[in-house]
Amino acid sequence: MDERIKQQWQALKQLRDQIRVKLHLANQEARERWQEIEPKLEEVEHKLEEGGEKLLDTTHNAFEELGRSVREFGERLLGGKR
Repeated sequence: MDERIKQQWQALKQLRDQIRVKLHLANQEARERWQEIEPKLEEVEHKLEEGGEKLLDTTHNAFEELGRSVREFGERLLGGKR
């Protein structure tokens, strides 16, 4: 897998883990938003394991949008730490 993609994915997974820790204190709206985002992360993780870089070449825009969604959600939930 491309090193850049690997780094981006690792950063998203780390942010996902931080978000999961903070969610128990979050309000209902934040939990609902996370319930929309998290399955998309799991889907990308599964596809990366199966198809790797070749798959990402065809879904680059979706990967970028998912990353943007996770980062924006993390910034709001974690208080601008990202």
